[in-house]
Formats: sequence, C-alpha cells, structure tokens
Amino acid sequence: MTENQRLKFVRKFLNKTQVDFASSIGLTQAGYSDIERGKNNVSGKVKILLKREHLVNITWLESGEGEMFLPIKEIQSQNDQTLIAN
Repeated sequence: MTENQRLKFVRKFLNKTQVDFASSIGLTQAGYSDIERGKNNVSGKVKILLKREHLVNITWLESGEGEMFLPIKEIQSQNDQTLIAN
C-alpha cells in the first residue's frame, strides 16, 4: 500500500468525505483528490496537519509500520513539551 492509499484509508476509517477531510487539513477537495489518486505526493505540510488535526502516526503513513494513530501517551508528552517551551 502506498502513502497515498494509506491516507485514503485514514479518511475512510474516520468516516469523512473528501470535502470534510480536505477542509480539516487546509486543502480543497480537488487538491486532496489529487493526493488520493497519486497525482500528487503527501507534502510535509499536509503530514504535519494530519498529525495535529487527526493524530495520524506519520511513520505509519510513510511506511505502514506501527499503528495508524498516535498513542495518547505520546500526544500528552508532546503537549507537555510545548507548554514547557512556551
């Protein structure tokens, strides 16, 4: 399975339309559709937004290794580090 196919899998798992999912990560439906169809790659910016908005595990997205979503412990740790840095 490719990165683009895994992205589509995430969207369907979350039961979102292309319009809703694209909007949640700052894309148009057409732009998002191009990614799902493999016309465009998943950019670094999109990956950051997927992680932030939907807790997608980027390692899984890129390679298929690990879990589809980040564990709660990791998310809490990242939030704690952000609070300390600010």
